[in-house]
Amino acid sequence: MKKIFISLLLLFNALVLCSCSKSISLKENDMVIVDQNKIYGMNIIDDHLEINESMNRKKGDVGLWYYNNLFFENEDAYFTKTSTDKNLNVWIEKIDKDNFKVTRQKHTSIDTNCALLTENYYYVVNNFITNLKIDVYDLDLDLVKTIEFKYDDSSSMYPTDLIEVNGDIYMLCGIIPKSSEYGYTQNYILKLDKDFNLLNQFDLGEYQGSFFSFVYGNDRIYLTHTTSNLNNEGMALGNNEIWVFDLNENRVLDEKIILSHSFPFDMHYDKQNNNLIISHGENGPTPNHVWTIYDLDTYQEIIFPIDYASFDDMPVRNASLAYKDNQYYLLFPDQLWTFDLTDYSSRVYKLDELGIEEAVLITVN
Repeated sequence: MKKIFISLLLLFNALVLCSCSKSISLKENDMVIVDQNKIYGMNIIDDHLEINESMNRKKGDVGLWYYNNLFFENEDAYFTKTSTDKNLNVWIEKIDKDNFKVTRQKHTSIDTNCALLTENYYYVVNNFITNLKIDVYDLDLDLVKTIEFKYDDSSSMYPTDLIEVNGDIYMLCGIIPKSSEYGYTQNYILKLDKDFNLLNQFDLGEYQGSFFSFVYGNDRIYLTHTTSNLNNEGMALGNNEIWVFDLNENRVLDEKIILSHSFPFDMHYDKQNNNLIISHGENGPTPNHVWTIYDLDTYQEIIFPIDYASFDDMPVRNASLAYKDNQYYLLFPDQLWTFDLTDYSSRVYKLDELGIEEAVLITVN
């Protein structure tokens, strides 16, 4: 009997050791790619993309994807909002960087305009037009409180982005006073404390167009001026400018960054290289997704179009962006594009050759 017990114990230990040896941290891979069903740990070896390991996504997460402008990270985890599931639910998620374990909370509303991750809290803004309700989560995704914010008693609010600067929160917001003419919008940067009390407001002086996103760098806030005025059919006309707001002077500078392509939407700031990375909503005659890399040191603009054979082949959803050192990564459902800042070279990897379908997210370790 004792021999049987010892044999079983040795077998159990062997199984444990075996299972541990196969458990490789996803941090040990160059990158992680998530598609609608699986999570892949991957490396680029000899100009080829190779899968090191894969694991299934949790049942509730299958088929869901994420938004670039609502994707945040700290040292340990990613924080994001999902797309809508089959039951029209939206989820707030914390994704562990080491093993992609997901902590989920059902969103209190059907959608959100913008969100913000700070050192201690994850803010998610729900828009009820004349008022905002801001859910404040701790870093374990426990709901701490909900804050209500009003600009006044009658205006409609359309917040598009949040950033934190020196402990204060800045909100990019379009405000339409009651009974305004069609197409009229007052655009503001609202300075708030951590409880969303209004500290100051800055009128951007644009009343016929819109802004979509902003980033902080060099004591300045850079804003994508996405549309300007309306055409005869009442459709928004695309703009091609990045506006610059000086935080020391609290004003919009006369200098503007003029881009070659219009409809700048999402914008990211690469602090290491002092670059703005901008996605555009403009396609023009070519079926592609256009991205602009703008060097704030040299004022050089690099156009990075992701070309497709036809408009039918072009994915509706924009790319998932990641960057590290001098490498930029743009992930589309069927392709991964890389761009090297040192020599401006790019490569494309066909994901279907690796059995990856409908990729939704890339992160780089």
